[in-house]
Amino acid sequence: MNFKLCSLISLLISVVLALKDFSKKVENNVYVATLSNYDSLVLDKSKDVFVMFYSPICPFSQKLLPTWEQLADRFKSQSNDIIFAKFDGSDVDVPDSSPWIELEEFPTMVLFKKTNIDKKSYVLYPIEGSRTLANLAKFIEHSSTNKNHIELTQEEINEVDNYDDVTPLDADDDEELDDDDVKAILNNMEVDDDEIKEDNDEQYVRISVDDDHKEKNDDSIPKTKNDEVPKTAASKDEL
Repeated sequence: MNFKLCSLISLLISVVLALKDFSKKVENNVYVATLSNYDSLVLDKSKDVFVMFYSPICPFSQKLLPTWEQLADRFKSQSNDIIFAKFDGSDVDVPDSSPWIELEEFPTMVLFKKTNIDKKSYVLYPIEGSRTLANLAKFIEHSSTNKNHIELTQEEINEVDNYDDVTPLDADDDEELDDDDVKAILNNMEVDDDEIKEDNDEQYVRISVDDDHKEKNDDSIPKTKNDEVPKTAASKDEL
């Protein structure tokens, strides 16, 4: 009787664990973060979680995704220390349980750090930073909780643009998307040109902040150059 009961309990535990793993979908070594698994995935205190907040119809997000997958593949052997995720923020807000919720542009990358306290800390990747694989790897080496376990290859060291732990990465060497590139991406996704607006001088798309949400978080909205809050270039509805 006890043996049967133990077997049943083991089976139930296996089912629960399987369902838990199923809720954490993985695409090319990148976890898919959603509202339902955000707390268990992104806010996992046992490891660093580097999250790309993106929109499927943002051309700059689409450009970054392959690099993000390469980055996840680069560090897959260290998945006990750091994992990579992506969160589609085009139609939903970042959950209030998150220590960082001020999503203002796509794509935005945030490293949520391993912790032994109640709330995870985080580090924002500079919005104007170069998005090369080498620079992203350098950021991880510099900012990760497990930085002592992370080493760059000589090739990555040679490729890293000038990096300063205070000043954002230099974006000058980042490949620019011209108008034809943007139109080609939009056409492939069957999205009209007027559904998205891009800043010709930057590699991201700004989104609006809900009035109530903005009031609640006004003091923590990150500032840009000259301490000015940037104007909205595109709203979530427009995306």
